[in-house]
Amino acid sequence: MNRLLLIPATISVLVVSTPTWAQTSAGASNAQHSDSIVQMHNEVRAANAAYKKRVQAADKVRNEEVAKARSERDKAIAAAHSGAPQ
Repeated sequence: MNRLLLIPATISVLVVSTPTWAQTSAGASNAQHSDSIVQMHNEVRAANAAYKKRVQAADKVRNEEVAKARSERDKAIAAAHSGAPQ
């Protein structure tokens, strides 16, 4: 029973790992090109992170302003309700 499980597991490991070997050998010949692409992706990632930080800061300021406006509205509504006859 153990051998029946071991054989398919071994075959699947070999099949899955073979494309990885092929990619690493092909990538070695294009090392210069790969580095510039990786550098470009890192720059894009950094730009996206900076953008995300700025948007989060703007959202925080906006949320604070919305909270202020909401509290003023709630106070005005409460004043209107308290002054209205029931």
